[in-house]
Amino acid sequence: MLSKVLFLLVLAWVSPLLAVEAENAFAQAKIHYDNKEFTQAAPWLEKAAVQGQADAQSLLGSMYLIGRGVSRDTDKAIHWLKKAAAQGHADAQSLLGAIYLVEKNFAQAYRWIQKSAEQGLADAQYLLGAMYYEGKGVAQNTARAYHFFSLAGAQGHKAAIAARDKLSPPPLDGRLTVNAKPVNSRIRIMNIKPKYRPGIALKPGNYDIYVTCPGYVSKRMWVKIKKADLFIEIILDKK
Repeated sequence: MLSKVLFLLVLAWVSPLLAVEAENAFAQAKIHYDNKEFTQAAPWLEKAAVQGQADAQSLLGSMYLIGRGVSRDTDKAIHWLKKAAAQGHADAQSLLGAIYLVEKNFAQAYRWIQKSAEQGLADAQYLLGAMYYEGKGVAQNTARAYHFFSLAGAQGHKAAIAARDKLSPPPLDGRLTVNAKPVNSRIRIMNIKPKYRPGIALKPGNYDIYVTCPGYVSKRMWVKIKKADLFIEIILDKK
């Protein structure tokens, strides 16, 4: 028991020191890297990466991928990118996903590209849009493709803008609001999974509306949503 406590105390004391050392090593690596001294940057990146510095792991992985300052080695690239990606590093997640995309491992490609896209990285949003457009790893969905191309395009991603402009914008959603009386009535849309809420966005089409309230006669009706907001009033009669 005592040895375990001592180990934890030592770890608590050493960990901050290691973190500082890793940051210093990465800073030194960046000086060399920014000066295009890639061979000199590599050992400093390695020193920071083995101590868990995510930026160093991501950059070192990218260097192994293209053979910049080190011998090209895809296995080592994936090794370091995985470590950075597991820490939530968006660039590493996107690059790792791109590698899997090239290797046609679409499940892993989607996993990492989606995580990166959710963090707002334009390259990942573009890749995710391309996956939806081509139906790789996901069901083909041009509306989703347009969405992610648009997100990346909004950040100035030229390839995403070009891809988006080749697609037709998806149909605009209409918003449905049901004004039910009594006000405590329960409102459901029976032919879709999402729960009703006032102003719910719905694709153009027909929807099965069901309104109930204890002590009142239930009402059920179909409504047609177009590319515009729809407000309907449903009044229940007492039993």
